[in-house]
Amino acid sequence: MKRSVDPSVLYQKRIGEGACYKVLYFFSSIAIWSYFRHVKIICRTPIPLMGPVLVASNHTNMVVDPALLIATFPHGRPCHFWALKRFFELPFVGRLLLAGGGIPVDTQSHSNARLFGHTLTCLRKGGVIALFPEGTSYTRPDHLPFKDGFAWTAFEYLSQQKERHNEDTYLPIVPVGITYTTKNKWRSDVVVEYGTPVIVGPNELSLYEKDPKTAVRELTESVVEGVENGTLNAPDWDTTNAASEARFLLFGVTHNNYLDNYVRVSQSLIQLFSTDVLDQKENDPTDGDDQPFINERKELKTQLVLCSNKLKQMKLSALDIRMYEKNEITSTQACLRLVSATMALMVELPLFLPGLIINSPLYLLGKCIDHFEVYTESVAQDKVVSTLTLAGFIYFGLFVLLWRYMNYSIIGFVVSIILVPLFGRYHITLVDKRYDMAKEVVASGRIFLATTGLDHERRELEDAVRLRKWCFHRLNSLLIQLDRAGNKQARLSAVVSPVPVNRSLLTVQKANVAFRTDLAVMTTRTFFTGVARSQQQAHQHSASTTTAPESQQSKDTAATTVSKEAVPEKATTEEAKAPTSYLGKLYQQSKELVVFYKDGLKLLWSNNKQSKSLLQKVQQEGYVLNRSEYQLIHHNRIDMQKLIPFSLIFLILPESIPFFVVFVPAVVPSTCVKESQVRKQREKRDKLRQTMSANVLKSAENVKGISPEDFLSIPKFAKIAKHYGYDFELNQIDRPHLASYCRFMGLNGYGTRGMLKKRLDKHFEYLKKDDKLLAQEGMESLTLPQLQQAIEERGMRSVDMDQSHLRQGLKYWIASQSIEPPVARGLLVFSRMFLLNAKYN
Repeated sequence: MKRSVDPSVLYQKRIGEGACYKVLYFFSSIAIWSYFRHVKIICRTPIPLMGPVLVASNHTNMVVDPALLIATFPHGRPCHFWALKRFFELPFVGRLLLAGGGIPVDTQSHSNARLFGHTLTCLRKGGVIALFPEGTSYTRPDHLPFKDGFAWTAFEYLSQQKERHNEDTYLPIVPVGITYTTKNKWRSDVVVEYGTPVIVGPNELSLYEKDPKTAVRELTESVVEGVENGTLNAPDWDTTNAASEARFLLFGVTHNNYLDNYVRVSQSLIQLFSTDVLDQKENDPTDGDDQPFINERKELKTQLVLCSNKLKQMKLSALDIRMYEKNEITSTQACLRLVSATMALMVELPLFLPGLIINSPLYLLGKCIDHFEVYTESVAQDKVVSTLTLAGFIYFGLFVLLWRYMNYSIIGFVVSIILVPLFGRYHITLVDKRYDMAKEVVASGRIFLATTGLDHERRELEDAVRLRKWCFHRLNSLLIQLDRAGNKQARLSAVVSPVPVNRSLLTVQKANVAFRTDLAVMTTRTFFTGVARSQQQAHQHSASTTTAPESQQSKDTAATTVSKEAVPEKATTEEAKAPTSYLGKLYQQSKELVVFYKDGLKLLWSNNKQSKSLLQKVQQEGYVLNRSEYQLIHHNRIDMQKLIPFSLIFLILPESIPFFVVFVPAVVPSTCVKESQVRKQREKRDKLRQTMSANVLKSAENVKGISPEDFLSIPKFAKIAKHYGYDFELNQIDRPHLASYCRFMGLNGYGTRGMLKKRLDKHFEYLKKDDKLLAQEGMESLTLPQLQQAIEERGMRSVDMDQSHLRQGLKYWIASQSIEPPVARGLLVFSRMFLLNAKYN
């Protein structure tokens, strides 16, 4: 008989501060401490130390929101959360949820007393119940509508207390606003604001008894207002982005000192650029002067959104380009900035490198979650849960290794259990500054590539700098004017902002005229650059010869006006011109390589689908593969093994792929290798084989009875195989020679003796099947690249050889495979060393 547990009985056995909740509090604190850089806790009024409390919070970040409330609630009071009653009916899960602060809610009941039964019991015992009235997590510029379940709970609790003759009972409802600077990014900031409690007492209860729905609605609205005072609310994303860019221009990077006013200033800027306010003033121009400078605010909002989009497209921030506002952007300046930022990071790196290496799996996992998680509100939850789980295994392994190093002694156990947590704390303490330095290096690299790359990318950077400068001065000017007009939002931003917004208005207005002109030029220059240059050349040519009459000049003017229809084509032709500088050519080649690698990955995916289809036909229908299909399956299997490291490089550092191709070619799939790179690899492998062949021939001069000519004759080769075959069995060869054989055959020469032997056996098994298919289909249909690949795989020379020689060498190889008994595989490799430069008849 299935045994069930009554949740009410379990609940009476605990108070709420048991061992399970302490463990939950510990892990929540660790998660919040490791994920966020700064956690700012603001309490507008004191929170009750004892007695029942309801908490109503916004809910934008999944499980991170409850973890924040658990870790930051004042006085360390334990928080209880609602969960469906059916989960508590499971024996073990029910106990675990109750011990962790869960409260069962019976959603099937239509009676408030039964629906909130366990909730009311918790309140009677003086517990804290934290609720999320929005019902689900989301990513929006405004709040979801609040549900009124917490209001019904409050009035039901007061009604029961009144029935128990406790008429003077009061229940505080604390509105909580949780605001993330960037909720899906690691080491971002968060502000948790505990607002002024909404006190529900006898007066509200009397109104509830007369008109329950009105009382519940008014209480819900009061709590919603409290939550909105501690969070950001915008009518649309454009307003949010404009306010965010304006705040970044005023404050720069958000530091812990400015988090006190982060929500207030951001919301004030949202009110300045709110679509509702601007549109209402436009539709009703006679509506007072409480919202002045509407047109200026609209214009600034449009340019702020444009600036934000431009910087996001270039993967930069306003802080990255601020230093170029007063100076001309030159490749020398960008190079010096890149070198200085890189050197500063390299100086700091040695102290940080051990933690970076050990925690690198966590960073790679977080990067993969960023790439594959679709919902923004789930990214932080996935990162916290997955990385904490993986970190547990990593640090436990580190603890075991350290304890093992100390011979599993008692002292070693104590030292290990102290040093491992200290190492984690040491890494988190150092990571923020080095993370900022790494982002500075990346931003400097992108600016350097833009200044040394194509002309249109340099112009985009210059346009972004001008736009950022214009927005900054226009924002200061507008705040001064609004402040003088008595606008509260502008006054708050001007008082809190660390930048000098009280500068001379005349100076700002003069600069504003120049920046407005630059802005107009910037928005049209992209399309008219080619025409302007061609017209300038034509004008210089006409001026050098003769002056045209006025009638002709008027015709030229008309022709110039009509010719603007062809501007896009000419501008495109001008921008598509190849760069002349060496760095520009290098950058262009790198971009072409990245596009080539994307196409190669698509081809690899297509080959993988075809391979699966062929293997399915072989298994289900007994389909017989031909050689091209067998080659496709074989090479696709190898490429898929390389796909994991190559994909990580492609996702994390796409700009560095060309360097990996040059220095680490083993991680690149064959579909992502260009023909020129294939030829270079063959030439490099040919030089290695030439060196090994020369050493073998030199050492074989003292061996009597064996010459290179003996290996050219199949009968003589059969005699040599019969006489020396046992000595060349792979089981009899030591590791150094096995490594040399692997390198000669184009395989990886690293690993133990068993790994090298298995690698050679696997390669020869593949060649055996391929030889059988070649013998069946013939070699006449093979193209030159296919012949070169087949020769390369068999350890023969393919560089600077004609097709006839390649075919003869391949025929000789297949003929040597018919020798009985079979030639030892080590002797086959040894014979290739003898015959590397031989002429096959």
